Amino acid sequence: MDCLHSLNDATSNFIMSQQRNQKLRPKGRRFTTEDKILALSILKQSGRCYRYLSQIFSLPSRRTLTTLLSKVRFNPGINTHIFAQLKKTVTKMTGSSKYCVLMFDEISLQPGLQYNQKNDCIEGLVDFGGSERSVGFADHALVFMLKGIYKKWKQPICYTFCENATPKAHLVKLIKDIVRGVRQVGLHIVATICDQGTTNVAAMNILLNDTRAYCLRNN
Repeated sequence: MDCLHSLNDATSNFIMSQQRNQKLRPKGRRFTTEDKILALSILKQSGRCYRYLSQIFSLPSRRTLTTLLSKVRFNPGINTHIFAQLKKTVTKMTGSSKYCVLMFDEISLQPGLQYNQKNDCIEGLVDFGGSERSVGFADHALVFMLKGIYKKWKQPICYTFCENATPKAHLVKLIKDIVRGVRQVGLHIVATICDQGTTNVAAMNILLNDTRAYCLRNN
């Protein structure tokens, strides 16, 4: 066991997990939170790879990992705890690693309602986060993601549900709120990336006009 001291934490924890669980039946295995997070990172890279590694190593089942994910609170709109955790991560990043782009895109959804027992709410309605919920049936989701420029990293940062397309006023507000929050945690957004949909173009024009007016007022 002394040799484990020369390994990094992730490697030593994985080896100790295998020693604990290899001789146990699948339903008798117990995994720490660190074990589950490592397994989840592998699963997100490749489901096929995870299935293969599960035949060699003692890894948590997909159901176990899904249960872990369900405990992570990520509601529509701005999530302050996501920014708080991101701020802790940014403190460990070098200067060039902090430069990123803000990407956002809208995808179509099949309208439908379902009851979320955990949060005691109806899902499937128009929801921009906070108190901005309405009785309309959501058929589109808008997703925002940060992506590093010099270093490869990605972080989903916000999502909303809308009917038809996101109104340009809501889109402008979301972009401003996200950029403000990202700057506060120490990251530097140098560009935004989106398609040339009508709403996106209108929102960009509004932001350009706001910036132009601000610069004129402040010389």
